[in-house]
Amino acid sequence: MASFQVASFRQMTAANSQDLSNMLWALATLGISPDPAWLQQHLREMSRRQQQRSLPQHLANVGWALAKLGHRPDRDWLAKYQEDVLAALPGFKPQEISNVLWALAVLNSKAEKRLLEQCQAFMAARLASFKANEVAVSLWALARLRGQPDLRLMGAALQHCFSQARQLTPKGLSMLMWSVGNMEIPPPKAWVVKLLVVTQVRMQGFSAQELSTLAVSLARLEYRPPQAWLDAFAAAASEQMGNFGAQSLANTLWALATLHYTPHEDWMTAFDAQLQQHVSSCTSAHIAMTLWAMSSLQWLPQQPLWQQLQERAELHSASYCLRSQRMLSRAVRVLEKVEAEDA
Repeated sequence: MASFQVASFRQMTAANSQDLSNMLWALATLGISPDPAWLQQHLREMSRRQQQRSLPQHLANVGWALAKLGHRPDRDWLAKYQEDVLAALPGFKPQEISNVLWALAVLNSKAEKRLLEQCQAFMAARLASFKANEVAVSLWALARLRGQPDLRLMGAALQHCFSQARQLTPKGLSMLMWSVGNMEIPPPKAWVVKLLVVTQVRMQGFSAQELSTLAVSLARLEYRPPQAWLDAFAAAASEQMGNFGAQSLANTLWALATLHYTPHEDWMTAFDAQLQQHVSSCTSAHIAMTLWAMSSLQWLPQQPLWQQLQERAELHSASYCLRSQRMLSRAVRVLEKVEAEDA
């Protein structure tokens, strides 16, 4: 890898925009993170070729690669990148549009309003050409970028996805649920019901993160699924429990408590065991959500986890707002009462 970077570094000045985009795409595809100096030089060389007309595929590849590598360019570079995308937009393919939107969302970029509007117009005009997962990625990205489609486009996009439900991956389904769950206005109930039907059939194929996304989205909508869906969710989460991290553990338990669903004791015991492994990496928000959920479910964690959660809450006490402090105090009092009753 070092020899490749040295050789390619020397050749960058002679490379055209296609060569540069291919270099970066190849590294990201192989999961290789280049040295910061190499990456900065690469972005500088791309900026110098801004007068060249960039092809849609190259623009999509560069954005995707930067997001995959977790490198966020500076504001000026991203602004020019979006201008280039706008200029080339008529020549984009659906997958390239979804890749650009996904990249901007992952990079937490401030997307230009005009770009978001034009991307939505592109989707509306060529929706039939999109694959179901491309629609899911695009809707998720637009929601993250605060470019929420109007109800008409959202409804048409979801219907297009439902007509290709078998093609939707679990990741695509979780993205659709997140998009619906984060709409600025309450979505029609029929959309949520259809998503529940499709996700229940595929529940066992979801990863821990995707399961967490499903539950949190429904909790934000304040929509309680049928008992059968919740039981299927709990069974799938139990199978994936060993893959849950601190954030997904806190989010999932918070969501279940918000949806007024009480998992079986064996499920909660497994949850405690997994949380025990990640408690040291829990943030103040994770602790607050977890303790609130446990108090709502009347579940007292076993020692030493119970003590560790209290200690972590105390450690983060200065970072909590007044409302969170009161919520935590109530949660701890409830759990202490449960502890006294069990003694």
